[in-house]
Amino acid sequence: MPTCNTIMALVLDDRLCYAPAVQEKLTANGCVIRVRLGIHEDCDNKGLILLHVCGSEDQVQALTCDLEKIPGVRVSSMKIQL
Repeated sequence: MPTCNTIMALVLDDRLCYAPAVQEKLTANGCVIRVRLGIHEDCDNKGLILLHVCGSEDQVQALTCDLEKIPGVRVSSMKIQL
């Protein structure tokens, strides 16, 4: 059963380099992403993406694993009690 209590934060160490690979994974897992917010500073090449994820534990884990395989991308997540 899908749950909608996961918030993910992705940090891209080199936004310009890793953004295409991240976008590919987000598109492939788009059915479980409810909200996506991208933040970056123009003078800084680091990027931050916040996701609200809604899906089964397997789907959330698959998205996490896909993103963690990309070098230069760090993934943190938390579950919110609803």
